[in-house]
Amino acid sequence: MKTLLFVVCISFGVACNQSGFLGKNESKQANTDQSPEAVSEIQPDPVVAASPEEIPSEVSPVDEATIDGSCTDAAQTVVTDDRLARQYLFSKSEQIDLSGNEQTIDVTMGYDAEGSYLCVYSLGNQATIDVASLVSLKGIYLKDKGLNNNFLLTLAPGVAVDELFVYSEGNTKIQIVRE
Repeated sequence: MKTLLFVVCISFGVACNQSGFLGKNESKQANTDQSPEAVSEIQPDPVVAASPEEIPSEVSPVDEATIDGSCTDAAQTVVTDDRLARQYLFSKSEQIDLSGNEQTIDVTMGYDAEGSYLCVYSLGNQATIDVASLVSLKGIYLKDKGLNNNFLLTLAPGVAVDELFVYSEGNTKIQIVRE
């Protein structure tokens, strides 16, 4: 069964705490209690959203075509496996396509990338994708069709991401950190 995730945050400061999205530690299940009291007690650690019942209230379903259409419109160039490096510094909208297993990439959205988009497609398993943004972005789109992948988004102080769309068929671990 496909797990669909859709996150729209005007400022991640509203939905995220200092170091993450939900859960006390990654060995526990996500809190599905959506009451205002429970939402206010969100712990700053990662969550693995393995089913729609475990998705926080800020998340709504999005289909694969939404991700594909948004990335096609947003990305100016595509970085594929044949050009794959370990570290990137982007200054404009970009798309990264990963298809191998156990890949680790570090992406920094530099100061010239203000208002741009980042699209990441991962078809492999056990990938680690670390994204750091120094500036506010219009959107980050993550499409994950692999298993046991990790997505870490680190935002500098005062940085906002207007839209974070996540489509996952696997068990993607998503962590959002504010420095």
